[in-house]
Amino acid sequence: MYEYHDKTERKRAAEEDVDKESDKIEDERLEANLSWAEEEERREMEELKAKQEAEQKKKDKAWMEEQLKKEKEKFGEDFGEDLTIDF
Repeated sequence: MYEYHDKTERKRAAEEDVDKESDKIEDERLEANLSWAEEEERREMEELKAKQEAEQKKKDKAWMEEQLKKEKEKFGEDFGEDLTIDF
């Protein structure tokens, strides 16, 4: 009787070890996928931020050019000759 219980306990322990190893592999795979997804999301956010900054610079430059044009109309064509609008 003891041998039977010992055998079943060893079998159960071996199955648990296999389950633990399989869970470990699955956890590692999940962690790798999450890391990849986080990296992709970070990269997309950086691209979006860079795009928004570029668009804002375009808008700012256009606004500044418009303001200079208005001021030139008020004060003459030589107004702002010494100014640069390069960012």
